[in-house]
Amino acid sequence: NLKAAAEWSRNKTLADALSFTLTVEGWYKDNGEPWAENEIVTVISKSMFLPQGFDFLINRVEYVLSNNGRSSVLSFVPPTVYSQGEIVEPW
Repeated sequence: NLKAAAEWSRNKTLADALSFTLTVEGWYKDNGEPWAENEIVTVISKSMFLPQGFDFLINRVEYVLSNNGRSSVLSFVPPTVYSQGEIVEPW
């Protein structure tokens, strides 16, 4: 229906606007498990105005092997972007 399509489009546009990537050292989390999609992680960052932290969903992981070693590029979105309700903004 038209309303559902409009809500999906709104959520997709907002999700794209709120998406960001971070590069972390290594391919594994502190607990020894590899970084993986569909996991919730808390991002704490003063420069992103998240001093208390906010839970984000990892929606993509890219493992990088270079002369500088191993790293992971993690793409994040607010976890509510895939729901049909309102997107909760972290700011």
